[in-house]
Amino acid sequence: CVNILKKQRAAKTLSDENLMDALTDIEVTVKRISNIVMGLRNLSRDSSTESVAKFYLRDVFNDVMGICSEKFKMHDVMLKVEDPESLYDLCIECRQVQISQVILNLFTNAYDAISNLEEKWVVVKLHRDGNRVQIRVEDSGLGIPKGLSEKIFNPFFTTKDVGKGTGLGLSLSKTLIEGNDGQLYLDEKNSHTCFVVDLPILKKAA
Repeated sequence: CVNILKKQRAAKTLSDENLMDALTDIEVTVKRISNIVMGLRNLSRDSSTESVAKFYLRDVFNDVMGICSEKFKMHDVMLKVEDPESLYDLCIECRQVQISQVILNLFTNAYDAISNLEEKWVVVKLHRDGNRVQIRVEDSGLGIPKGLSEKIFNPFFTTKDVGKGTGLGLSLSKTLIEGNDGQLYLDEKNSHTCFVVDLPILKKAA
């Protein structure tokens, strides 16, 4: 984009309209890169000593979506969040980095599972159930066979090729969520593959 501007300026063909369009493109690109870097910085922090704190759900998704959205877009995987109850602004009290790391792991697993499918999408559905909030990560896969679904939360179990996974993802994710008074489970009644993160809401926000 910058090189094009230089060439147009040298050729004296750079109009105000072209300049504004190019500056807008540059601004959008810089903002996208900034979001990715910020998300990576937040998620790369050591969460083993992280304290419980109050934060909004949107803070989790700002980090994770900033990292994933461009990758998904480049590989024609639709990624969207359905939030009919406006829960993005819901305040919860957990360890934010740990929650973000778990959601990122679920996004990554979903991406890997559907990357070779003709129909590729990942949809996050937010739902409130009393004093708890559910983050449902559903993808276009056709579910996990019963024989595998009973093992997926076991340490070191993986269905990925050698070198693509350690088998610790779901097991550690489940441990982290339970350490935040939550639950992580597979919705086996769903016709697609759907993992649910169930977390407590601040009592005063209930």
